[in-house]
Amino acid sequence: MWFARCRRNAGLLSPDAVRGSAGWAVVAWLIPVINLWALRGPVLDVQRASGPAGADPGRGNVLVNVWWAV
Repeated sequence: MWFARCRRNAGLLSPDAVRGSAGWAVVAWLIPVINLWALRGPVLDVQRASGPAGADPGRGNVLVNVWWAV
C-alpha cells in the first residue's frame, strides 16, 4: 500500500512522468519473480516525478539501480 500511495502522489505531482496504475504497483510487488524486475521502472518513475525540478535524472537512476541491486 505504501508504494501505491507513493505512485499516486507522484502522479499528482507530475502526471507525465508516471506510467501504469497504482493497482499495478501493488500487484507487481506480490507476484513472485516479476517483483524482482518489473518494479524498477515504476520506482524510477516515482523517483523522477517526486524529485526537484531541474535535478540531474542520471543521479536518481544510479541511486535506484544501486538500491535495486542490493
